[in-house]
Amino acid sequence: MNKTLVYGIFWTVLFCGIGVAGWGQVNTADSAQDTFALRDKFKVRQALYERHAEAFPPPRRNKWSVGVQKGLSFVSGDVRSERGLGIGINVRKALGHLVSLRGQISTGYASGQNWQPAGGFLNNEGLNGTNNSDANYGNSSYPFVFYNYRMRYWDFGFHGVLNLGNISFSQREPMVSAYFFGGPGLMLYGTYLDALDEDGALYDYSGVPTDDSFSNRQDILNALRNVQDGDYETEAEYFTSKPRFANRTVLPTIQFGAGIAFKMSEAVDISLEHRMTFTNDDLLDGQRWEETLTPSSRTDFHHFSTFGINFRFGKNREEALWWSNPLKTPMNDIRNLKRINSGDLEDADDDGVPDLQDLEPETPRGVVVDVKGRALDSDQDGVPDYIDKEPFSPKGNKTDEGGMATDRDRDGVVDVYDQEPDTREGAQVDPKGVEIRGTGGAGLSLDNPLPMIHFDLGRSDVKQDFYPDLLRVSRLLKANPDVRMVIVGHTDAVGSEAANMDLSRRRAEEVRRILLGTFGVDEGRLGIEFRGSDELLVTNPSGAEKQKLNYLNRRVEFVVMEAGAALPQGAAAEMEEDIDDDDSTEGGSETTQETEEETTEAED
Repeated sequence: MNKTLVYGIFWTVLFCGIGVAGWGQVNTADSAQDTFALRDKFKVRQALYERHAEAFPPPRRNKWSVGVQKGLSFVSGDVRSERGLGIGINVRKALGHLVSLRGQISTGYASGQNWQPAGGFLNNEGLNGTNNSDANYGNSSYPFVFYNYRMRYWDFGFHGVLNLGNISFSQREPMVSAYFFGGPGLMLYGTYLDALDEDGALYDYSGVPTDDSFSNRQDILNALRNVQDGDYETEAEYFTSKPRFANRTVLPTIQFGAGIAFKMSEAVDISLEHRMTFTNDDLLDGQRWEETLTPSSRTDFHHFSTFGINFRFGKNREEALWWSNPLKTPMNDIRNLKRINSGDLEDADDDGVPDLQDLEPETPRGVVVDVKGRALDSDQDGVPDYIDKEPFSPKGNKTDEGGMATDRDRDGVVDVYDQEPDTREGAQVDPKGVEIRGTGGAGLSLDNPLPMIHFDLGRSDVKQDFYPDLLRVSRLLKANPDVRMVIVGHTDAVGSEAANMDLSRRRAEEVRRILLGTFGVDEGRLGIEFRGSDELLVTNPSGAEKQKLNYLNRRVEFVVMEAGAALPQGAAAEMEEDIDDDDSTEGGSETTQETEEETTEAED
């Protein structure tokens, strides 16, 4: 087997092996979150890393790169090469910081012209009349020819690319990167000779100088240009044993080369590259015969030297992995540790998060932030709470610039909950946004119940998760000015009845306070009642589901009042028994229950 072919196979296997290893590196890191969608995997890993629960950051989202190339195309073979041109496009995808995969298509031509006369052409099928009966230089009175050719080609390559320039201990973001590449390919080529003049006759080379010393080569080439018409009309010799397609020889190839790239921006870089293509074919230049009329032992190589522009695509301007320095993250962490140890804990916006960890170092004073110094956005609508006119909009609902949830028909039910989003103006609707037709009084139907607010054991504070439900109630009240509601507090059955009545009252009052103060509901439209544990949704909960079922009992409900009914104000009831300090609220009993349930949950 040809030694060059063996080397080519070796480098191809090596690059493909590196590619498989790089793919494994990227994907093995995600194995702990196999149950998540790819997008969620990244978020989970990033959150764990930011909380120092994970030693390694998540793998970067890889970008695609599309490049265009143009440059010089030439053949190293039996005939002296002249200028040729080629163009190409490529698509690249990173497997990791070091390894990428690239597919490439290129096309062009290569030309050649010998300045030394040759007499061993009689076996050349392009010059002995085999391929073109008119081009039989055996009939010429001149004993020599000057070999020439033009080869047109298409080639396809699949490359493994090994980056060398993005790992740096001295630069945060290298701007120049060298790389090597290699892999299998496919080439389709056809070669033609300029063997006849414009009249279809053999060239008369008798006027061309025969002193073929190197110093006279330019004079000889000039003389040949004056003789030849530059019309490559005769098909060159080709191997009949090799497959053909559209009058072109089809060759499996091995491609390899090197390049250097210059980073212009996060989305664009330019490159200089040289590629060699091993063809195991000696007729790219249309000539394979020695002067002794024996076949030459050389194999023709195709070369492609290019200038390229590469464009990267993605939703953000994150740098491509082949430009990203993998040492940047650990070097940043080391720097931050040094700064912390040196007492560098400056906090310019006084939000409690040191500047070196603050992702929003200029947050206005007094604004509540998360552990990374970012202003809180409770409903995740892109408007921070401190400027959000409605900081608890339902998730998934569109909001305006002020953070207000959209309500297209302005019926008081935001679009995400509205089952009839185009209700006529002024119509009364139920909690699902459906117009109420043919009813009297307040008009709201109890067949469409309002949301419930649930509470933790022994607590009366409203969790932020329920603020969108309170927003829904407030909007419904504002859209239906004749409606009044009663806020009814409940507890579970644990603890004394007096303690439970007191806790249910505090729960109802807390919900009323939020609706009045936070959501601007008119005071005269809300009343409160408290039932303690008189009306359980789930009675005698037990077993593994006991904790969850008891949670359903600890609630506040909203009841629409009948037209003309008196609004209850929740006057304090006479308690039938004193409430001791140790048993003054449901919390005394529920704390014991909570501890038992948490122990059970931990054991489960």
